Amino acid sequence: MESNFLLSLNNASVVSRKKYLLKELNFHIKSNEFVTIVGKNGSGKSTLCKVLTGNLKISTGTMKVQDNIKISYVPQHNNHNNIIPIKVLDFLLLNNVKKKLNELDYKLIEKLKATSLLQQQFSELSGGQKQRIILTRALILKPDLLILDEPVSFIDFASKDGIYALIQEIRTEQNFSVIMVSHDLNIVLNNTDRVVCIKNGKIGCEGKPNDDPLLEFLINNNWTTYKHHD
Repeated sequence: MESNFLLSLNNASVVSRKKYLLKELNFHIKSNEFVTIVGKNGSGKSTLCKVLTGNLKISTGTMKVQDNIKISYVPQHNNHNNIIPIKVLDFLLLNNVKKKLNELDYKLIEKLKATSLLQQQFSELSGGQKQRIILTRALILKPDLLILDEPVSFIDFASKDGIYALIQEIRTEQNFSVIMVSHDLNIVLNNTDRVVCIKNGKIGCEGKPNDDPLLEFLINNNWTTYKHHD
C-alpha cells in the first residue's frame, strides 16, 4: 500500500448466498482526499461502506488500512434505539474518554447549528436533526477518514449544497479525508476530488469530475438523470 493511502482494497469480493455483492473491486483513498461514490440502487455502494468501516468482511482479496487510523461513519439511516432516554449532549459524549467537550467542540456544534439541541432528548429530534447530531459526533471524534452514506437525509439544512459546503469547510479546518456516497450528481461534480462509479459490484469508471471518460460513462448509463428510491 502506498504510504499516502489511508486504506485500499485489492481484488476484493463479497459473496452472500452465492451472490456477488462486490466482485474483484479495487479501491483506495489518499490522505486529505474527497472521494464520492455513485451508483444505482443495489450496485454495492452501501456494501462497500460496510467493508471500509470494518462492519463487513470481504470474502476474497485484501484490505489494507494505515495503522492507528480513526474512521467516523454516518450511515444513511438512523439505527439508534429511540426508546433509550439520552440527552443530545450525553450522546455526543459517548466514547469520549475525557467525558467533556472542549472549546473547539462547542465551536463545531455551533457551526452545525446544534447548540440549541444539546439539552433535548435524542429520541425527540426530527430525522434531519438526528442526522445532524450523528454527523456532529462523528466530527467531534476528530477522524482521519469520514464516511457518509447518502447525506440527503440532512433535510433541515437550508439546501443540499449547504451540507456539502459545510463538510468541505470543516474538512479544510480539521484536515481529514472524506468518502461520500451520493446520487446528487450535479452537486457531486462540483464538490469532490474524485468520483468512483459502482456498477454491479464493480468499479465501472472513476476519475476527476471533469474527466471526459467519466462524464461519458455517467451519461451512457443515465446516471445524470436517475432518481434515488429507498
